[in-house]
Amino acid sequence: MSAQLRFSVLFFIVFSLTAAHAEESIAPTASQQALSLGHRGLEHFNEGRFLLAERDFRAAEELAHSPVFLLYQARSQKALGQLLSARELLQKCVSEQIAPSTPQTWRDAIEEASGELRLLNAEIPSVALTVAGGAISPVAVQAGARTIQIEFSHEELSDIEAPEVDWELDPGLHEVTAQDASGTEISLWLLLERGQKASKLDFVFPEVQLVEQPSVVAPRAPVRRYRSGAHAAFLLGASGWVFSAVAGTIAWSEAKRIKSNCDGTSCRPEDEERAHKARRWANLSTAGLAVGAIGVGTGIGLLFYPTGGGGNVEVQVAF
Repeated sequence: MSAQLRFSVLFFIVFSLTAAHAEESIAPTASQQALSLGHRGLEHFNEGRFLLAERDFRAAEELAHSPVFLLYQARSQKALGQLLSARELLQKCVSEQIAPSTPQTWRDAIEEASGELRLLNAEIPSVALTVAGGAISPVAVQAGARTIQIEFSHEELSDIEAPEVDWELDPGLHEVTAQDASGTEISLWLLLERGQKASKLDFVFPEVQLVEQPSVVAPRAPVRRYRSGAHAAFLLGASGWVFSAVAGTIAWSEAKRIKSNCDGTSCRPEDEERAHKARRWANLSTAGLAVGAIGVGTGIGLLFYPTGGGGNVEVQVAF
């Protein structure tokens, strides 16, 4: 007799035996409601409406526990391609404790769940994840609601062949995203068939590039100059030129007077003293001109000559 037929025939006597088996009594209203949901779920299942069937069997299980509900809920999820959650239900069904008072219906459901669990494990596809390149541990991998975290050392990552991590997924099309500790994210698409095992999925992260920081040039220190000395030298130079001009004027004036008293090539003897005086003023004018030139030159030198705060200072930023 098939499991579906046994379920239909024995469904009505499950709850009469459940009261003696269950640890807590079930209110009649809850039992009747669970029985109604189970009947409707079985109709949906036989007609191929697996989504509605799964919903009814799940609701019935919430009202009154029975391995029969778990078994058919798992079968509905398997038909929908939800192999991982179906396996969890079958494992829960198989782990049911059997006592002498356990109803035969429950025993049959547990036995069938055990056989289906072995077959289901062969149908669940898996991928072989590898992480390479410049990834920073840990790397979080996500496909829908499924997540896994891969941790590794940099020595492992630098190996010629990166370590593989086996990861089971439901069949179908998946967008698998990997994100390392630095926030770098890579997304890959993967199509898995039932029974497809160890499909390669390699996440190659870009190598971390160390960018050399430019040299930081410290600002030039302010340059102090001999401004006061330059001003004094300029003043001395200007005074020398003024004195030179005055002395030169006096010398020219005396020479002019002497020349006016001369007769041809001969001059008066009494003008000899005046001639000496004119020469002295001429010499003083020349000296004043020299002092002026020295003063101005010294002032220019002092004005532009720095006292300190030399060239630029380069500071290398180390990393």
